[in-house]
Amino acid sequence: AALAFVQMPKPAPVSFATESFYGVNAFKFTNAKGETQYGRYRIMPINGAEFLTKEQAAKEAPNYLMDELPVRLSKAPAKFKIAVQLAEKGDVVNDPTVVWPETRKQVELGTLILENIDADGVKFEKATMFNPLVLADGIDASDDPILLARPAAYAVSYGRRLGQ
Repeated sequence: AALAFVQMPKPAPVSFATESFYGVNAFKFTNAKGETQYGRYRIMPINGAEFLTKEQAAKEAPNYLMDELPVRLSKAPAKFKIAVQLAEKGDVVNDPTVVWPETRKQVELGTLILENIDADGVKFEKATMFNPLVLADGIDASDDPILLARPAAYAVSYGRRLGQ
């Protein structure tokens, strides 16, 4: 599965603002009636994904995405649709290497709007530990061993950043 992922064509995005982001881990969503449904998050640019040609990508500086984003946001916010792709009966929910078909229903949750970049972003990054298992009521982790291992790995990274 890892080899297939590494060999999969991945065109270079025009910008972070024109790239879609797909969660690979499934989460269990439970409504007020106690009904459950597994799903994976998706974050997609409102105006659609945009990619560079191979020729354009070859001309870009190594840090072009980080350099381009503040310029773009100074002109207009970047807007993304946040959705959840729902699993169907028989879909594998505990293995992030299994891709669900594009025909699966998606539920739109809202819009994410990025207006600027935090001037103290590097300081924030060093002082913050992301934990994908800090979840809102009604959302639980699946039994995916990769998802369940992520907080421990992130804690090691966080501890090393604090020691710098």
